[in-house]
Amino acid sequence: MRTIKIVLIFCGVIISSTAFGNKLINDDFELGTVASAWTDSADVSFWTQTGGTAVDNKAHLSDGTWAEETAVSSLVTPSDKAVKWRWGNKGIYQEFAAEPDVETFFSMEVLNDPGAAVTGRNLQIRVSWYDGAGGAISTNTVVAQFDPTVHVATGVWHFVEGSMVAPSTSITGRMELWSQKMSSNTGIFFVDNASVTDVATPPDTTAPSPDPMTFSDAPQTVGATAVWMTASEATDPSGVQYYFTCTSGGGHDSGWQLERTYMDTGLAPETTYTYTVKARDLSVNQNETASSSPPASVTTDAPNASLVNGNFENGTTGQFDIVAIPGWNTWGTSGSHHTEAGRTQDTKAIKISDTDTGVSQDISVVGGYDYRISAMIASFSDSAAINRDGGVQVEWYNGASLIKAEVVGYYIGNLDAYDVWKTVSAVLSAPDGVNMMKLIVVLEDFVDGGSPSGTCYFDNIALTPIGTTLCAKGDLDENCQVDLYDLAILAAGWKDIYGIANLADLAEYWLNCTMFDQTECFLP
Repeated sequence: MRTIKIVLIFCGVIISSTAFGNKLINDDFELGTVASAWTDSADVSFWTQTGGTAVDNKAHLSDGTWAEETAVSSLVTPSDKAVKWRWGNKGIYQEFAAEPDVETFFSMEVLNDPGAAVTGRNLQIRVSWYDGAGGAISTNTVVAQFDPTVHVATGVWHFVEGSMVAPSTSITGRMELWSQKMSSNTGIFFVDNASVTDVATPPDTTAPSPDPMTFSDAPQTVGATAVWMTASEATDPSGVQYYFTCTSGGGHDSGWQLERTYMDTGLAPETTYTYTVKARDLSVNQNETASSSPPASVTTDAPNASLVNGNFENGTTGQFDIVAIPGWNTWGTSGSHHTEAGRTQDTKAIKISDTDTGVSQDISVVGGYDYRISAMIASFSDSAAINRDGGVQVEWYNGASLIKAEVVGYYIGNLDAYDVWKTVSAVLSAPDGVNMMKLIVVLEDFVDGGSPSGTCYFDNIALTPIGTTLCAKGDLDENCQVDLYDLAILAAGWKDIYGIANLADLAEYWLNCTMFDQTECFLP
């Protein structure tokens, strides 16, 4: 290999040394203090700015600084630091020792930010040559350029290279990285790994290592609806991206990403998913590894819908505004956690005496799953519920957004027997996309039913996830047959608060779901 001179520009003095390889100093921009805007020539050691000093024309950035920049994705540089351009007709340059009559090769790596893609501007490598007296032989010859209309891919590093024979009388050369405004100043460039050599830089044709790729953390379940995994760290001089593929189970691919970790969400509970991972470099060739082998499988957990203290046996007894009931949220003053003889199923229960009082519990659920909910409710003749009901209700939420409200069942005042515990139950389907059930225990007064009064007692509230069903919607006893037994279940709870049956319920919940109508009857 030819012996070449490296030129250091320090305090205006050109200092030469002999070495092999790149003629530039700080070619990867690792030296110098990072800054969000170019402020002086010390920001990037050994490079000098040109074209003005307006704020944010250029910036010297490390990875951690990029996230603070407007509309800049959290990308990484091939090395640890890079230079950013936001405007045109601005540049940086460095001088080097020329080799007269020798073809000299110039290169850089450029990234067009996908979050603020450049249009109407090129990033050029411009070269000037000077003789021994400092006189210009030729200036600002464009030997290569990054053109976003040619290098159309954003979010990847493009290798840009050109060459020029040094004039026979040249002693010094100057390489300038110049943002040339063509029609607009839209978007952001990043540049790294500038190079001046007497030997052309070979293209990157090697995939990252290891090849095939492997997992450092094999896919593992995160609850009922997510899977988490981490790729082994891949290495490549051009930088690396990772791609996680779900090969079976119906999960999601990651797309190309810089992070080694991937979480696949929105999955089905109790389902097996299989994944592979591969990597590619960020060179213009985007060399890919083979996918990991064999594929790694994982099964998501069963849905975890856990009701806490449903029998009210835990906690101190007393009024709702004085004591807390473990697992439950309480409000109002007309209710208590009690141990009244003959008015509990075990040793403790709750009672509510007004509509401004109640209890609730928030429970994590899986959208699309069915849940069986039951409760025991009673009213006693010495404090009989008149013109009011004791009810158990459900509200379905996606985060803080209420999606749907439903009723599990009521003890109906004036109609249901006093001094006898009534069991109410229902199988409810969590709407798609919800992640939380609010289970609510309250009193409701009749509308136009006269003056309401009395107390209801509640105990042994239970919640059981039963998954999805392939049976018809009208199959209320879940034996996959829609028949009169299902009608009996429906009839037990279809009356309104006045004890009047609504035949529309038959159409909604039963008659429209006979076994003769398979298309509309089956749940997703």
